[in-house]
Amino acid sequence: MEKRASRKKKQQSRRTILAGNWLGEIVGIGSVHFGQEVQDGPPRQSVEFSYVILSASVKREGDDILWPATIMLIAPTVMKTAECDAGYLHEVDGIPMVNMSLNVTRPQFSDMLLAFDRGLPKDFHFTVEVGDEGVWPIRSWGMTTRDIGEPQRL
Repeated sequence: MEKRASRKKKQQSRRTILAGNWLGEIVGIGSVHFGQEVQDGPPRQSVEFSYVILSASVKREGDDILWPATIMLIAPTVMKTAECDAGYLHEVDGIPMVNMSLNVTRPQFSDMLLAFDRGLPKDFHFTVEVGDEGVWPIRSWGMTTRDIGEPQRL
């Protein structure tokens, strides 16, 4: 019993999110969402929302530990205030998984949808800054798509 507890403790201690450069691979598009909601006022106003959810695996550069990840690319509404970070990485309580939210501009979101139509997202990279209480700011991120002629993995 002691060996199992020791092994479990080692695994937990190995899965630590650290600041630095990270790499990821998109394993599929979960869904694309579009919608609109009326917000009570005054004045009453209509707000649109658009976002993409992706499944991925990520790891810190130079590390062998892969983390399953969910990525949300969110196009801002006109009501959203300016962001100082490129996104956020959140550790999921109780399981070795992370959620990411990446900030994009509305024009960038439109460009991404067009690019995704030509080929699925593929590889990406991001830089994580020092976090606090299970949330790490993302300083920068970038993503590529598969070539148009490249076969898609199933």
